[in-house]
Amino acid sequence: MIKKLLLFLSFCSFSLLLVSQNVPEWMYYKFDGSGSSVPNAASSPIGNNPATLASHTQGGVGQFGGGLQGSGTGLGLTTGYSTNLVGDWTMSFWINFGSAATTFQYVFGDASASSFRIFANGAAGVGNITLRGPFTCNVSGVADGNPHVVHFVRRTATNNVIAYVDGVMNSTITFTGSVTGGAGMNIGAYSTASPMVAGVRMDEFRLYNRALDLSEILLTYNQTLPIYSAPNDAGVTDIVEPLTGCAGNRDVEVEISNLGINQISNVTVHWSVNGIFQTAYVHNQLLDTANGIGPSSAVVTLGSVNFVNT
Repeated sequence: MIKKLLLFLSFCSFSLLLVSQNVPEWMYYKFDGSGSSVPNAASSPIGNNPATLASHTQGGVGQFGGGLQGSGTGLGLTTGYSTNLVGDWTMSFWINFGSAATTFQYVFGDASASSFRIFANGAAGVGNITLRGPFTCNVSGVADGNPHVVHFVRRTATNNVIAYVDGVMNSTITFTGSVTGGAGMNIGAYSTASPMVAGVRMDEFRLYNRALDLSEILLTYNQTLPIYSAPNDAGVTDIVEPLTGCAGNRDVEVEISNLGINQISNVTVHWSVNGIFQTAYVHNQLLDTANGIGPSSAVVTLGSVNFVNT
């Protein structure tokens, strides 16, 4: 028989005051307007604000509202930002290659910043994309005709760049340098050669001046920003076990995360199996905020369940 898990959380000192999940610091393009002017909704915008569509169009259908619609010509969105990525940063975007999934094309770039660019297919392999410049980060399965959200997270503490697709780690590479020397970052293009083609859509382009952790990626990748939540807020952000395995007694493990702006130290996980409530789990260790110096999430064992079938 198949057993269904239902989980929800409670915690002390709940407040009804609403606050917002921060928007990106550097770039946040939603492509919801019309014409050639695209505002930068970031908290500390870099480059020209608004940026200018040298080619492609905005509107139509994106992840939320409109999106950047490829045209196969020109420089796409000219941001006016000369790439200077030193230290931690995160770049993310929603993209759907649709019927053009096997076409070689560039979807981002600054030719003067160590040839910093993102391309689909070609050397990346059919159905894949690559972020290349002073490093090469290959990401599989993005150009498959379906919508995906991609994150590239640069973390100096671990000297790497990690790629996530729809909140799941896809690849990681070692990188110890910076990306500098740019003359102008383009979105939807790298140069006038092979820009994003007709039928391809991009949306929610975000550039942060920090390395997002997994809990914030999972919270925001399928949401437009800002997200409103209570100061004291927690959630189950992943089911760790069981996923697959043999029948028998199996531990139920989940990841719980602090999704609010306050530190919390008392979280209760209520859970049920096939509608029957199990013993609640109480977590009394500190969960820091997403941008805090301590861990904002923890993997906990709720209990054990006897699964009849594999």
